Amino acid sequence: MECWLCADTDWIAKRYNRSTEEFRVSNPKGIFITALGISYRDTKEEEIAELVMQAPLHRWLHNKSFEAFYDKLWLYSKKSGCTIENLREGKVPEGSYKRPRSKKQAHRR
Repeated sequence: MECWLCADTDWIAKRYNRSTEEFRVSNPKGIFITALGISYRDTKEEEIAELVMQAPLHRWLHNKSFEAFYDKLWLYSKKSGCTIENLREGKVPEGSYKRPRSKKQAHRR
């Protein structure tokens, strides 16, 4: 979860009045814990929940881990008859989601 919350380094850094570079690391868990003041006794669960609710999810799609999670969530929501916000550019009508082709695939045509 820390990696996703730190995927938009500008957003998280501004939120905690920190340097963007502090969050631009391969594993931001340490700086995330420090910035939030997380400890064994104070896990900051409510603050983390609030962060997730306010997070710029559409900007997280450049994170491969979140993108894979989102794709699975999107497909599962369609199978289950649930509606979730389409975070990708250009809204896709319900039930007709197809994973966008990569630039590499598009050039093969």
